[in-house]
Amino acid sequence: MDLISTQSSLLCIFSSHRKNSKCQIQRKWVVLIAGFFSMFISASIPFNLSVLYVEFLREFGKSKAETALVQSVCSGTFLCAGFLSGSLVTRFGPRKCCIMGGLIAGIGISVSYFAMDIVFLVISIGAVAGFGLSMTYISTSSCVAQHFEGQSKLLALSFITFGSGLGSMTVPQAMDVMLRNFDWRGTLLVISAVCLNICVFGSVYVQPKPTDVNSNEKKTKQRRRSSISIQSNENESMKIQVGIIESFKTILGHKPFVFYILAIGAAISAYNAILVFFIDYYESKGFERETSLMLLLATNLSSSCFRFLPGLVLQSPRVPVLAIPCAALFLGTGTLALYPLADSLTHFIPVACMFGATLGCFVAAISLTTMEITGQKYFSTGVGVTMSMSGIMTAFSGPISGFLRDTTGSYDLCFFTSSGCLLVTFIFLSSVAVNGYIKDRKLEKELSLKDISSRRPARRHSSIFPWKKGVDIMNSVYSIS
Repeated sequence: MDLISTQSSLLCIFSSHRKNSKCQIQRKWVVLIAGFFSMFISASIPFNLSVLYVEFLREFGKSKAETALVQSVCSGTFLCAGFLSGSLVTRFGPRKCCIMGGLIAGIGISVSYFAMDIVFLVISIGAVAGFGLSMTYISTSSCVAQHFEGQSKLLALSFITFGSGLGSMTVPQAMDVMLRNFDWRGTLLVISAVCLNICVFGSVYVQPKPTDVNSNEKKTKQRRRSSISIQSNENESMKIQVGIIESFKTILGHKPFVFYILAIGAAISAYNAILVFFIDYYESKGFERETSLMLLLATNLSSSCFRFLPGLVLQSPRVPVLAIPCAALFLGTGTLALYPLADSLTHFIPVACMFGATLGCFVAAISLTTMEITGQKYFSTGVGVTMSMSGIMTAFSGPISGFLRDTTGSYDLCFFTSSGCLLVTFIFLSSVAVNGYIKDRKLEKELSLKDISSRRPARRHSSIFPWKKGVDIMNSVYSIS
């Protein structure tokens, strides 16, 4: 009887373990799909208000620099609030923060219906909605990263980033359709209702158990951490809650990461300085609104397609961490410089596709390279600090571009200025990457020399001749040859 009871208890434990592991696998795919749609909404709205930008110009009659504050402050707050959002996610978890962020964004956009001045929109859409969307963005990235390990984590982050690119492609077209049937006030009401759906997606953001993550981690292939990465014990990161001040000091005390966030911030501000004026720029070139939206669609479509590329390329452990953002910055420098030289639709279509490809690769590479540098332990704080630095610089890029446009009467200087900023950023980030590559090669040589020296004594074997104490097989082979 005792044997039968012991066997039955073991079978119950085994079946419950199988059910838990199966439930864990199913849950991570649910989290991935929810993260895709959450990114579809939260990451597309702050950077695609250029359709409403034209309506705001007509409604309030302000200058281009003042009107550009709506999207500049929204995208700037979305990025600047990153450190605060990352700290809240570390403290309260991604589920609560995502639901709260969806509520804040929905309320901020819905009250914009009553706006009577551009300042009201700057506060409601720019500050309030931007902060809520920032919370949902970091919550989604953090929760998806917790449910996947190894190389699959990079593909999962690329997948949800593809969702933001698909949203950037869809949202401007949807806004244009809504503007034809409603005015801009009704359009904002619909967008606020869409933002409230983020609360539904965030309700499934359940954090995985440490035992499940560690067991999956053993089965996955890990990339060797670079010298520019923050060295930490990933197993301990899942068991110990990292303090906000401790994580902040750790990542800012790491010089390569500080250089990295400075470069990312400058590049994001350069890209955003152009994105805010795209529709008005195409219309100033003599294109109709439908053609302008088609060119914007080509940019977003190309951006969405190329957001999978960083995750696929980084599957190879030989690819340096900063190789993809450096390549995207180099190509983006040339692409932005080509815009003032284009004078027809046949010229603008390939340039728009090239710009979208570089933008998609760069945006997708941010979360992946941040994960590679900080690791899971400091990922939420690392993404938050990166977004905050980008937001501080982005808050000034839109008004500066608007000032250049109002002063010169053309957008050409804006494109050349952004292109020059990307070139300087490329040189700066490339120097960090080259320095890290040299350190990695030196470390590999040192490890290989230590490995050879430790393995040579093990190759001495006893001789079959009684008068020989031992013989070095490798030296014998070399002497014979």
